[in-house]
Amino acid sequence: MERDKEKIWIVIDTNILISALIKDDSITSKIIKSGIFKIYYPEDGMFELEII
Repeated sequence: MERDKEKIWIVIDTNILISALIKDDSITSKIIKSGIFKIYYPEDGMFELEII
């Protein structure tokens, strides 16, 4: 398994996700949108955002 080909999973908290959505030019937003990481966001958190 080559390390550079697999993506690292990160867990996103609701507060972090909302902050990244509000501040589009923030470091957090850039990291989330970069595609370098696989993002894990619990389904329960979607209810906090009222997306589902």
